[in-house]
Amino acid sequence: MNSYYYQKLFPISYGYVPSLTVAPKMEKAFEEARALLQAPDGMTLACQLTSMATAMQGVFNVEIPTRKIAPVSLMVMTIAQSGERKSTVDNLFMGEIKSIEKEQEAAYQKSLKEYNIQMDIHKAKKAKLKKTITLDNAENEETTQQLVALSEQEPTKPRAPRVIYEDTTSEALLDGLKNDLPNVFFGSSEGDLIFKSRVMSNAANFNPMWSGDDMTVNRKTSPSFKLNDIRLSMHIMVQPDTLQNFLNKSNVNVRDNGFLSRMLVCAPPSTCGFRQSYGYQYSREGIEEFNCRIRRLCFLNKLN
Repeated sequence: MNSYYYQKLFPISYGYVPSLTVAPKMEKAFEEARALLQAPDGMTLACQLTSMATAMQGVFNVEIPTRKIAPVSLMVMTIAQSGERKSTVDNLFMGEIKSIEKEQEAAYQKSLKEYNIQMDIHKAKKAKLKKTITLDNAENEETTQQLVALSEQEPTKPRAPRVIYEDTTSEALLDGLKNDLPNVFFGSSEGDLIFKSRVMSNAANFNPMWSGDDMTVNRKTSPSFKLNDIRLSMHIMVQPDTLQNFLNKSNVNVRDNGFLSRMLVCAPPSTCGFRQSYGYQYSREGIEEFNCRIRRLCFLNKLN
């Protein structure tokens, strides 16, 4: 097969990143970010893709060649040295989702205060009813029915608007998927925090989250529960030495449990030492339009 055939299957521009001509909003934002930050192209594209996946994963599924219906969630790892502007690019395209979290926090805190007051009243009513219980079973029947009815009226705790998990534990992430939002992003532009944390000792937990499979969480000291129809996207930006140390120290299970095989790995050429400053005021219109689209998708995704 000739190169043209391959290009139609997977269009590559300059051998580094896929052509974005079929996605004009994405392409315009990409080109502006390239001019503005002069960061590695692959890293910029990886940040765009994970932002899009996080915003869309609760709205859309995709049919893969095997006919399976799967989430659009992505797991991505970018390998880049210090100075490649990992945090800057990450904030450029994940900043909108972080802003949504911040905007919703005040409303959540107000709802949480109202919930706590309602729960205090609910517990007081329950305690008052329990005091009426006597040794006479006939009299207790009515109280029992009242307690059952009261239990059904227990206030519902509001869900925290938590989308982004960075420095977290497996337990906190799983509890968040159960009690808060079922569509989340896990990652950091400081990947050493993740690879040095306990969460990576249970890396296999990410596999069913990524694929959208049901997941049973067994606990010793608290009730077990089941996660259904959850979505998780991931982007870990890490320095090569940190990743290598993790791979050297990790046991065979971490290497063989399929976690790394699910990742799109990006190790772009460095741009350090090649950046030029021309004093231009670069346009951000495409970036703003891209982030506006991310916000609208988050609304559909019920992330705001």
